[in-house]
Amino acid sequence: MNQREKLMAGGLLAVLGLWQGSVQYQSFVMGPVEDRQRQITERLGRLDKKEIEVAKGVEATRKYKLWKQRSLPPDPVNAANLYQNWLVELANKTKLTDVAVTPKSMSVKSKGDVYTVVSADVVGKGKLSQVRDFLYEFRSSGLLHRIAKVSLTSSQGTGDPTVEFTCTVDGLALKDATPRSTLLSDPKVAELVKTPPKDDFELISKSSLFVRGYNGPPREPRKSDTQRTSPDDDPRQFIRLTSTFSEGGEEYDATLYDPTTNKTANLFAGGEFSIGGVSGKVVDVTLDFVVLEIQGERFRLDLGHTLADLEKMPPAKDAVSKSDG
Repeated sequence: MNQREKLMAGGLLAVLGLWQGSVQYQSFVMGPVEDRQRQITERLGRLDKKEIEVAKGVEATRKYKLWKQRSLPPDPVNAANLYQNWLVELANKTKLTDVAVTPKSMSVKSKGDVYTVVSADVVGKGKLSQVRDFLYEFRSSGLLHRIAKVSLTSSQGTGDPTVEFTCTVDGLALKDATPRSTLLSDPKVAELVKTPPKDDFELISKSSLFVRGYNGPPREPRKSDTQRTSPDDDPRQFIRLTSTFSEGGEEYDATLYDPTTNKTANLFAGGEFSIGGVSGKVVDVTLDFVVLEIQGERFRLDLGHTLADLEKMPPAKDAVSKSDG
């Protein structure tokens, strides 16, 4: 074997040695390190999930403790009697007349048997301002309850009409709430919840659904107004955003009402609607207004206003660019 062949053979052996060494290094050094790093990452991921679960459990425990304070008394019969009397007193306090509170059959939930739903129908008559006061006092009481359904009717169409007010209310009586002979667990239970300011309820009395025609704050005329030859040309002027409501969370639903057909459309973020020949998507629902998308354009509709009062909003991309600038 000549010198050149020896050199080539030596080079080949060196390459083979380096390759074999890299394989051994990868198998015996880097492999275990990478495997241990994967184990650490997986364990940290599991730890994060456990911490999230623990945090959720702590928050759930805090909320449940709060709910027990706001709950009706645990005995369903006692709770129904006390709740019925409280509803009558509330209606009288807010000066509703012809008040009647009819308890409904109690529904004992089988899911863990942890609570009882105490329901009742409340009927009364009064001005919209008195209905407003009833709803505000009901909401701000701090009790663990809600208004499941409400109805307002009136035969009058002028001035400040008297309305017939009917609502169905649901109260929760948690099984492990503190036993007591009073409805409220504490005189300061109202401080446990955040209630919207009373001014937010003024919209109920400021814009009557029973008086035909626009009766809200003044607005600037639009071209579409001057093009109408008679009120019947545009049915949108009668379709009104009558209510926004929440079941205690941060999300709101709303209702559009058409008195000419006695039809309603329920609005919730991400949903669709169709009423009075107008259809589209619901972008957002807040306490005071909704954002609707109709034929690719976005509009704002304030509580108490009709579809004829839709305010066109700038495209979303324009709003973003303006905020960036």
